[in-house]
Amino acid sequence: MKIGVIFDDFVKSDKNYTLMDKINTFVNDRNDEVCGFLTNISHKVIDTFFAYANISDIAHFNNGLVIATSLDGADVMNKTSVHSDKCFYIWEMDWMGHPFNFYGVYNILSNPKIKKIVRSQLQADIIKNNFNVEVDGIDEDFNLEKIYEICQRK
Repeated sequence: MKIGVIFDDFVKSDKNYTLMDKINTFVNDRNDEVCGFLTNISHKVIDTFFAYANISDIAHFNNGLVIATSLDGADVMNKTSVHSDKCFYIWEMDWMGHPFNFYGVYNILSNPKIKKIVRSQLQADIIKNNFNVEVDGIDEDFNLEKIYEICQRK
């Protein structure tokens, strides 16, 4: 299994700590490749047991699964021509708290080439009601094995 995870940055936040901890645990338990891609280089919340690079290097990440963890990361992933499966893991819908470009978000969520995974049924319902888009799966704790399995479904 070859997985790339797009982060906005590594600054201190519950989201970054949890994602990095889950990836560290995953790579310690398995012999799979995981690489983080950063849109903004920053200091790490915790030590990483996985490689990471600038988002510009994502063009070289082929034949794997790319997971965006934010709307900005999903936008970058949507615009890249990388030859990997694409997934938007919707940690939180932070764009809903302020004015946003509806069609920009809709273009990402409605793209059939991007699998959508949310953390709860409530998030799935909100996306369905606001964007008329069904999510591909629910995973509340960023389980990379489960995310990979969901993304392999046709």
